[in-house]
Amino acid sequence: IKLQEAGLPCVVLEKADGVGGTWKHNTYPGAACDVTAHLYQFSFALSAEWTKSFASQHELLAYLNRVVDEYELADVIRCNCEVVSAVWDEEAQR
Repeated sequence: IKLQEAGLPCVVLEKADGVGGTWKHNTYPGAACDVTAHLYQFSFALSAEWTKSFASQHELLAYLNRVVDEYELADVIRCNCEVVSAVWDEEAQR
């Protein structure tokens, strides 16, 4: 988000078919965060919509998807892209 605000191009590579990390993949009954929701959110995207102190998997995933929508991140996220290696080119500084 800060890169976009600065006018710098960026891409986010996501191995899964959507955003959410552990909150997308772990859907067992009772899945929830062990950190209070007001601490487990981005400082630039605070939410007053938490229904419990310790948000459920469903709420956390919905929050992350709202952030993607609100900050128009879908265009820079490439899902189903697994990074298997990365190499620094000293001469090109990239």
